[in-house]
Amino acid sequence: GSILQTLDISAVGLTMRNNGTQKETNRADKTEIIRTCAKIGENRIATPGRKTIYLRIISQDGVVLQPDMSEDPSFDFDDVSGKYSVKRTFEYANEATDVCVFFNVPTDQVIPEGNYIVEMYEGGALIGKADFDLK
Repeated sequence: GSILQTLDISAVGLTMRNNGTQKETNRADKTEIIRTCAKIGENRIATPGRKTIYLRIISQDGVVLQPDMSEDPSFDFDDVSGKYSVKRTFEYANEATDVCVFFNVPTDQVIPEGNYIVEMYEGGALIGKADFDLK
């Protein structure tokens, strides 16, 4: 009962314009950022405070997209250890909260075309899942 749940989750590719704004794209070769937004539902049983969300962005061939970082991007979920793409910490006050998480595609990497699955975890449990296509 204390596990958070997403009421709505969506993911989309973004490209950066010259003026610094972001524009949605469905083209893999133009995608520089993957934005995932969700509404975390109200949960009176959950402990309020800082919560960390882990996103796994998985390509159609089963590869988890990896960040450009020096630390090992691993976490524990469903009694196993696995890689995550990006994490974000936010304050949860037991009420519905909108959260967006951004994955920056490493500058030396072009992500392949295909269908992507985004899994959102908190407290080691899967709380939401979405998919999107890049052409």
